[in-house]
Amino acid sequence: MSSAELEATETITELQIELQHVNGLVNEIKSENEELRQQLESANAFSKANQQRHAEWKAAWKVEREVLLLREKQLEKDEAKWRAKLDGLRKESDELERRKFMNNIEVEGAKVHGGVGLELLKDIASEHASKTEALINEASKWRDQYHASRTVCEELQAQYEQLQSRFERERSVSGSIQKEINSLQHALAEQIERSDNGSSSTEVIARDLKYQLSEKELRLEKLHQDVKSMQKARDDALSAKDELVASHQAELARMMQDVANYKANNLTLERRIQATTKEATLAVTAKTEFEESAKRALKELASLQKSMAAEEERNKLEMDQLCKELAQSDSRAKVQLASMKNLLVEEQARCKVLEQQCVDVQEFAMKQISDLAKDLKQTDDCKEQQLLLAKDQIMKYDNTIAELQRELAHTHQTHQNEVQRLQHACEACHKDLNLVLFERKEMEKSVATDKIKVAQMQKVLEETETSMQKLESKYQVIEGEKAILVQNLDELNDENDALRNKLKCASEDMRLLKESEATEREKTEGALKNEVGKVRQELAKEKRRSNAYKSKALESHRRSVQAKEVLDSLCG
Repeated sequence: MSSAELEATETITELQIELQHVNGLVNEIKSENEELRQQLESANAFSKANQQRHAEWKAAWKVEREVLLLREKQLEKDEAKWRAKLDGLRKESDELERRKFMNNIEVEGAKVHGGVGLELLKDIASEHASKTEALINEASKWRDQYHASRTVCEELQAQYEQLQSRFERERSVSGSIQKEINSLQHALAEQIERSDNGSSSTEVIARDLKYQLSEKELRLEKLHQDVKSMQKARDDALSAKDELVASHQAELARMMQDVANYKANNLTLERRIQATTKEATLAVTAKTEFEESAKRALKELASLQKSMAAEEERNKLEMDQLCKELAQSDSRAKVQLASMKNLLVEEQARCKVLEQQCVDVQEFAMKQISDLAKDLKQTDDCKEQQLLLAKDQIMKYDNTIAELQRELAHTHQTHQNEVQRLQHACEACHKDLNLVLFERKEMEKSVATDKIKVAQMQKVLEETETSMQKLESKYQVIEGEKAILVQNLDELNDENDALRNKLKCASEDMRLLKESEATEREKTEGALKNEVGKVRQELAKEKRRSNAYKSKALESHRRSVQAKEVLDSLCG
């Protein structure tokens, strides 16, 4: 009996010692839990500070985005102004092209109109080239910034993927640990259910262990919730950063598209300027040719006027001389005609006299013949003598008649020849007169056409003078617009410089924010790694302790059973 009591007292003392040891372990676990709570509070404070920094960073990015939006609006306004000016230039070019189709003289005038603005077009082309170079440089700067930001975003994405993979691994490890804890809890609960007849001390110890395990589970759940909240905050910050980067990329893409559109517009404008310069050069050459042709035409006109004046004077003198000669020839012809008429009358009178003489001679001869016939009765000698005399007289009369007839025919022939000659001379004079009149009409026509040409040339010169005046006025207006454009360009350059400075400041702030974010990320990663390592260590300790508690509980249960059996045997 004494030995059994001694064994029971020994087991009770051992159980008390184990309970004290368990209480010490519980106190250690409480202190460790306090340390874990402090670490969680520091992690929460760090996450809150990180969230505040992310909020400040987001607000700064919003401000920069508003500045960029304002700059885009200003650029759109400037682009609208340039487009309006380009439309004005296009309208002027269309008006010039419409003027080209009036007529050949107006075409040359339009070319002159284009040639006057050649220097202005060269100035506009040079300004346009400088602006395009500035825009190309700015686009290259934006492209470099875009590539740099893209590389930074890719690095951040890679870091985020690494963190995500690490978080997945940690979550899988924590899940496995949770499964082990649940299995241990289930085994402990089963063991406690099996040991219904155990001592109250073991039940208290089991209850304490269960309570401690529940507290640890609650702390682990809280730790998981804190980790999830930190992960959510990090995801929110990364999503905000991704949104900002995406908006920045979209803005850069839109700006690049605007730059590309502006380059296309610049190319079209350069092509139009090249076409206008070609037209201007052609117009200048045409202008010089037109001026040379006008000078030649003026010289030819002056020489033609001089030659026309000399020709008119010469024609007048020739006409006067021809008129005088015609009058003299008419008077001579009239005098000759009158003399010929008189001669004809005289010849006719002579012919009549000769005819009368012939008639008288014939009558006298017939009378003599009749007398001779009457005197046939006379002697032969007298008859022969009389016949011979009569024959001689008849022959003489025949000869005189023949001579008179020949002379009459000759005078008639000469009169006809003279009349024909005078007629031919009159016809030649009339032909010369008609030729002179025709030449005079031709000269009058040529003089009229030359006068019309001179009037047209004077009209063209007046139109060119008016067009030159209009061009000078337009050139003055364009010079004023050019001065305004230069002023606007200076303002735009100042604004661009200010925007570049702002962008530099923003890029510097972004770099600082990225550096701070990287440092904070490193700190958070280090803290999370440390916390995860501590949690793993704690879980390993808890596992070892739970195994120890389990073995001790089993041993105490076995001893309590033995003590109970001993007590039952003693009581029995």
